[in-house]
Amino acid sequence: MTKAKTQKHKEQLEAERAAAQAREAEAQRQAALQEGAVPEPDKKKKTEEEAAPEPVTIKKHSINDEDWEKIAEQFKQDFGRELEEDGSMVFPSHEAAVNFFTEQAAKKLEFLAMQMQDNKPTGFAVFSCGDGQLYQGTIEEIKAAIEIANQENPQAMYTKALKTLSEIPSFNPASSMRGALDNLKKPDVEEAPGSGPAPK
Repeated sequence: MTKAKTQKHKEQLEAERAAAQAREAEAQRQAALQEGAVPEPDKKKKTEEEAAPEPVTIKKHSINDEDWEKIAEQFKQDFGRELEEDGSMVFPSHEAAVNFFTEQAAKKLEFLAMQMQDNKPTGFAVFSCGDGQLYQGTIEEIKAAIEIANQENPQAMYTKALKTLSEIPSFNPASSMRGALDNLKKPDVEEAPGSGPAPK
C-alpha cells in the first residue's frame, strides 16, 4: 500500500473505532436507563419536576447533500422514525442529538445543521468539515474552534469550513426580526476618524 492509502485506511479504522465506541457507550447508557426504570424499594421515585428531556429538532442548513443523505438514513435506522416533512430530525433529547452527530462526524461526513424551536433557529448548531471532529455551539463558537484547529494544523478543509461559516448570518435569539431586517437594510458605513454622526 502507498503511504496515502495507508494513512487513509488508518483514518477510516479510527473513525470506525470511534463510531463503535460511541454506539457502545449509547448501548450502555440505554441499558442503565432500562435498569433504572425498574422500581426498587430503596430508590427514590421520579417526581414531576424530574420530567423527561424535551425533544430537540435539528434541521439541515447546508454543506454536503450526499453526506446528509447518509446521515438521514442512519437517523432512520438508529431512531426508527422518518424525517419530518421539512426534512428536520426530532431527537428525544439534546444529548441524543449531540451523540448522534458525534458519530456522524467520526465517519468524516460533512454537515451543518441548526437546532430549531417553533420553526426558528435557536442559535445552536452542529458542524463537521470532514476532519472526524464534531463542532457544536453558536456559529461564532464553531468558527473560533475551527480557526484554532487551522492554526494548529493548517488544512484546506478548515479554510473551506471558515468560508462556509462566514457566509452564514450570525444568530442572536434575543434580537428581533425587525432589528435583523433593519441591519440588512442599512449599509455598513465607516466613519472617518474624528467625525461624528452626520447632522440631520
